[in-house]
Amino acid sequence: MPLLPRTSAGTGAKTHRTFLAGDFMPARAIDWVLPKPTRGELREGVCAHAAEYAFLAERKAGVLIDRSRVTPRSLIGDLPAVVRDRAPIAHGIINLETSVTRSEDFAPGKAVCYRASEENVGMLLDQLSLIGVNVASLANNHVLDFGKTGFVDTLNATRRFTEESAGKFVFVGAGRSEREASAPALIGENDTKAAVFGLAFQNSGTPFSWSAMNPRTGPLGVSTGDERDGVPRKMLLDVTRAKASGATVFVSVHFGSNWGWEIDPENIVAAHELIDAGADVVHGHSSHHPRTAELYKNKLILYGTGELLNDYEGIGDHPGFPASRFLGDLRFAYFVDVDSSTGDFVRMYVHPMKQKLFTLVRGDARDAQRFEHALKSQYAECGLQLDIDPLDTSAVIVTPLK
Repeated sequence: MPLLPRTSAGTGAKTHRTFLAGDFMPARAIDWVLPKPTRGELREGVCAHAAEYAFLAERKAGVLIDRSRVTPRSLIGDLPAVVRDRAPIAHGIINLETSVTRSEDFAPGKAVCYRASEENVGMLLDQLSLIGVNVASLANNHVLDFGKTGFVDTLNATRRFTEESAGKFVFVGAGRSEREASAPALIGENDTKAAVFGLAFQNSGTPFSWSAMNPRTGPLGVSTGDERDGVPRKMLLDVTRAKASGATVFVSVHFGSNWGWEIDPENIVAAHELIDAGADVVHGHSSHHPRTAELYKNKLILYGTGELLNDYEGIGDHPGFPASRFLGDLRFAYFVDVDSSTGDFVRMYVHPMKQKLFTLVRGDARDAQRFEHALKSQYAECGLQLDIDPLDTSAVIVTPLK
C-alpha cells in the first residue's frame, strides 16, 4: 500500500499518525500458552484453570495448540504487517488490562481476576514496541485484581520495563501516589510531541476504593474519576497545561459497560469536558466491542475501541456474552491522523482483525463491511463518515462528515 502524504487534504498542514487499540489482555490462557506462565489457577464460576480457556479455543478451531511453538511474536501475528501498511506512526497507545504478578491474593468477591507473569508480559510488550507502541495505560478494572501485593508487583514490573527500554516505553494511570497515578507521559518532540493521560471510571467496574485519590485507601492506586464519575478538576487543569505546552493531548479512558451500543451520558459529559480542557483525542475503552466515535469541536472521541488481544475466542455466544451481535468476535487496530499544529482530527483507519488460537490474524473485506454496517449510522449521528477504504477493502476509513 502506498503511503499517504503527510498533509491534511486541501490544507497543506502537517499531520501525524497514532496507533490506538483498546484492551490488551495477556492474562489467563494467553499467559498459560507462553513460555513463563503463572500457575494458572482461577476462581471463576465456570473455569478453574487458564488451560480451560485454551481448550475452548482448540475446540472451536479443531486444532490443538502446540505450546512449544507459541511465542510472543507468533501471538502478535499479522499486527506488524497491518502497522507497516499504515506507517509511519508517531506513537502507539494501548490499555494493558491485567495485573502483572504471580501473587495468589485474589481480590475477594471479584468474579474474574486477570494476572500474567512479568516475563510473558515483558516479551509481548517488547514485540509491540518494535511496531511503535510506546504507551500503556494501567487505569482499568483488572490492575488490582491481586490486591496491593499484586499491584506493587505490577508497578515494579512496568517500571523495570520502562528502564530496560531506556524510557522509550512508558505507563500511565497508576502509581504510588495520586500525583504519580495522574501524571501524563510526555513523549515525542517537535511535530510529534504528545502528552498521554490515563483515567478509569467506576462504570467500567473500577471501584473507587482502587483510586489513588481516595483518602480512605490511597495513595497507592489508579487514576480514577471522582466519586460521581466525573473528571477530576486537577486532571482537567493538567490537560490544559499540557495543551498549552504545544503537545498533542491524548486521554486514555476506561469507561462504560461491557456490552451495548448505548453510551452512558456521564461518559459523553466527561469526554466533552476533556476536549474543552484541551484534549485532542479521547481514547475510550472498556467494552468488549467497538462503540461509536464523535467529532466534537474538530476533536476525536472514541467511546469504545474494543479488544486487541484476549483469550475469549472459544467462548460461545450466550446472553452474558453476545459477542457476534456486537462484533465482539473481532479485534481492532485504529490509526488516527491529527493536525500536528492544532490536534484537529483529519482521518482514521480502522482495521478489524481476528484471533485464531490466540494469534492475531488480518481481517478481510467481510469484517470491514460488518464494522461499517454496524456503526455507520451511529458515526454519522456524531459527525463522522464511514467508508470502506478503496485502497484496502479490509479496512474502514473515517473522515469528518461532509
